Amino acid sequence: MIGARKWRDVQHNLRAAVVIDDIASLNPWKVRGVEVRGEVELLRTGGETAVPGIDPEMFRITPKWVISWGLETEFRAAPNARSVN
Repeated sequence: MIGARKWRDVQHNLRAAVVIDDIASLNPWKVRGVEVRGEVELLRTGGETAVPGIDPEMFRITPKWVISWGLETEFRAAPNARSVN
């Protein structure tokens, strides 16, 4: 992780975003996901305990903005977004 471009970029700009998305259904077509943007803390240890076999270095994002799509119930049909204070 330390040699990765993302790690180097975050050292210069302590803001980042992560998007997690997938295809919930092919027929009918339905996608869903979550985007989190925020301030990043670089951690030199801990990754290996979160997921065995990966590098110990990891990021911790303190959310400032969260948006989701495709996670709605039948009562709420619009994407959701919010600022996190």
